[in-house]
Amino acid sequence: MSENKLKSNRIEKIDASGEAELLDIVEIIANMRRAPAGLESLTSLLVYAPDKLPRDARIDYLAAIEKQCAWLSSVRQEAILAVAGLEVDQVEFEYGGLLNDPD
Repeated sequence: MSENKLKSNRIEKIDASGEAELLDIVEIIANMRRAPAGLESLTSLLVYAPDKLPRDARIDYLAAIEKQCAWLSSVRQEAILAVAGLEVDQVEFEYGGLLNDPD
């Protein structure tokens, strides 16, 4: 298991063998913003306290969290449709409203 310690704008990553590597926290958070949305990305983001991040990283952190929220919202919408018993192909969009498929 690795351990991370924040040092200034760098994070010290210590792997299982005890070797340390200094990583730029701004770059790490920017990479998280570009990462695909999902549980792994969300879990990685939650390790960091946004108020402890350098100002440059806070904007990317917020953008990454917004991306995760959009993903989670899509998961929620799929669950709502499943509960309602509707399949996407059973729904017709017309004039901005939902109409049930007549079939």
